[in-house]
Amino acid sequence: MANQQQVDLLKQEVATTWNMWREEHPDTAIELNGVDLSEVNLGEVNLAGADLSGADLSRADLNNAN
Repeated sequence: MANQQQVDLLKQEVATTWNMWREEHPDTAIELNGVDLSEVNLGEVNLAGADLSGADLSRADLNNAN
């Protein structure tokens, strides 16, 4: 099940905020499964190891995302 705190933080569309949070919580599982991320700016976002199964990424900006 998706973690709502992570979804809210990611949808702020500020890569530096998300990436800083990831650095501060390196052992936290990223659970974004089934989340609607359509049209969200995910450029430069660190999504390494994230569970994105069933997530809607249509029209999301993934330029330079990890």
